[in-house]
Amino acid sequence: MVELLTGLALLVLAGRLVVTAAKGFGEALGWSEFVVGSLLVAIGTSTPEFVTALIAARRGHSDVGVGAVLGSNIFNTLFIVGIAGLIQPITGDVDGLEIAVVLGILGTVLVIPNSSSLVGRLRGVALLGTYALFVVAVLAT
Repeated sequence: MVELLTGLALLVLAGRLVVTAAKGFGEALGWSEFVVGSLLVAIGTSTPEFVTALIAARRGHSDVGVGAVLGSNIFNTLFIVGIAGLIQPITGDVDGLEIAVVLGILGTVLVIPNSSSLVGRLRGVALLGTYALFVVAVLAT
């Protein structure tokens, strides 16, 4: 029980540090909080899924990696945003939100396997291109 409480306390502390540091970087770069969250914080919090997907693919279990990435994004979008909205209404200037939603839907469609159940190199390039478009679009807002 002590380990659980210690881990939870450290997780809360780390979350606060990430938010504070990201806001500092964002202010230094002149970025809105949405841009900071959707670029800097998102990269940092997605690193574990990235590593999981790479390790799973190298071990021949790419379906586990893809499932972890998609499951994490679905969980974050539906559960975490839902809980955050219950705790306190989400407000603010989110000029890039429409772009994020549209490109997120496009990305989800691109992940749907083809008839041979593969997401091949061409789709990989399309997904990376979609992310690049997202970064450019969010930075332009």
